[in-house]
Amino acid sequence: MSRKRLLFLIFFCLSLTIIPIVFIKNHFIKKNKLNYKTIVKKQTIYIKPDGTLYFKKTGLDDKNVYKSFTITDKSKFVLICSSYKQIKNIFKDYKFSCVNSCDKCNLIYDYFYYNKLNNTILGLNRYQKICRIPKTIYLTSKYNFLKELKKASKLYPGEYDFFIESYILPDDKEILKNRINTSKFWVKKPYNLSRGRGIKIINKVTNFDEKVIVQKYIKPHLLFGKKYDIRIILLITSYDPLVVYLYTDGFLRFATHPYSEKEDFYIEDKFMHLTNNSVNKDSIFYKNNDDPNKLTESLASLKSFKKYCKENNIDFDSIINKVKDLIIKCILIRYDRSVKELKKYKMKSSKNLFELIGVDIILDDKLEPHILEFNANPSLEWHCKCGDIITNNMLIDTFNLLGIKQYDRNEKGNDKAMSINEMLNENIEELKRDRGGYELIFPLKENIEKYKKFIKKDTILNKLLWKYIKENN
Repeated sequence: MSRKRLLFLIFFCLSLTIIPIVFIKNHFIKKNKLNYKTIVKKQTIYIKPDGTLYFKKTGLDDKNVYKSFTITDKSKFVLICSSYKQIKNIFKDYKFSCVNSCDKCNLIYDYFYYNKLNNTILGLNRYQKICRIPKTIYLTSKYNFLKELKKASKLYPGEYDFFIESYILPDDKEILKNRINTSKFWVKKPYNLSRGRGIKIINKVTNFDEKVIVQKYIKPHLLFGKKYDIRIILLITSYDPLVVYLYTDGFLRFATHPYSEKEDFYIEDKFMHLTNNSVNKDSIFYKNNDDPNKLTESLASLKSFKKYCKENNIDFDSIINKVKDLIIKCILIRYDRSVKELKKYKMKSSKNLFELIGVDIILDDKLEPHILEFNANPSLEWHCKCGDIITNNMLIDTFNLLGIKQYDRNEKGNDKAMSINEMLNENIEELKRDRGGYELIFPLKENIEKYKKFIKKDTILNKLLWKYIKENN
């Protein structure tokens, strides 16, 4: 066979493959000004009577029978924007695809810099949801949080004295000079770093003008002879009205070296004092846990710890109830100001913004809980099967609770803001949804009056939702 004939045959075969692919792509993917790569696969989720999508967990039977969700109108594709592989994998399991542009996405779960976040929020329609509430930085920034906490403690004497003794340097250097000898160990933290970076255990301060936070070291409760902390996920589904959930499962994160109070040698041992998973995964003593029901080092589920508490006559419910109280008070330390600042976005729905926050808690040697910090963008990667299972279930419960809706992108009125009554109804709808592993912690009929004193000016939506809860629960 001549060379020309061979080349002709190769091109002919390729054309038989490429032409059908191009035809199918052009036939199924609508080419419009959005330029999205949408999906055409059969869905494996359900649609509930209120129009929200229901994601069934693998291996679990449905408690309710919902209609199968199928694509009938290309303008109603459900689009997801995320760069997190854990999010992508979940939606891939449900036959969805993630896209890169978020302009018309139903759900946006990504990391944003401030300017891009502002522009994205300003362009949201009434059906879109984005995982970020920009004014929660007072919680998730160590520096800002301590500043606000000090203000709140002056406004409400006796209500905010629960936090670990902490000082911001260089602002509080004169106070710390007089307090440094009251504790054997202190923890030095950079203002705004995460994942354990820059944290050191110290027994003296050599530079009081350094820009750091210094906290008193909490003598920890030990398991397996090792220090641990608890990571719980907090979900805020709206800020006005304020609606807060806590995930009932979580993570016990262990240090990988046995705990000791000998300061000469062990003060530098990060694998003894730091419990961050991102630090201890690099230890040769890190142990993978494949079973969320098993309490084991180096990572375990909160539910396995609850079982341990029951077997050892430890009042787990009392610990968690204290944690809930601390969390709600912390959220409210500058609530009024944050609500006022959020109004400038003129959002179309009270449910446009939500936030997942990782709350780190340590139990002292008397089993009293202390909040260490609040974390934006909580880790979704745990380097072991136990952590992956808990995270996967938590994310699916999050999506079900949020109530992701399909919507017609060509329909008029999507960019029109909801009325007060419509916003109230979307919050009532959410309260009626299956919560999976989430527990509503505020507002509740039994705690509205307790915490409303920390809100100087009630918003209209807060008043209406509180009235509904008091009359119907």
